[in-house]
Amino acid sequence: MDSNVLIVGIIVLGLIVVVILLRDRITKLLVRGSMTKQEGEVSFEADKPSAQQPADPRASVTISGNKSVGESKMQVSRDDVEISDNLALGKQDIKVDSPTKKK
Repeated sequence: MDSNVLIVGIIVLGLIVVVILLRDRITKLLVRGSMTKQEGEVSFEADKPSAQQPADPRASVTISGNKSVGESKMQVSRDDVEISDNLALGKQDIKVDSPTKKK
């Protein structure tokens, strides 16, 4: 009897460790067991994780902190571009094209 209790305890401990290690990936867990004339079943189902959007969406391209003297040209082909804190002495040409408009 003591060996059966020890084996069941090891199996339960192993299941707990697996659940803890894989808790982000497990969405459904079903455990069935039976003994003489008795059966048991335990089922757990997790909610599907919702994709969380960042509260402050950042631009995909940031042109910032540039210092140019003379003539400079920049051309970016993206929808969301942030241009800030640039120092230019001379002629500066920045073109931002949207790739969705070209289609």
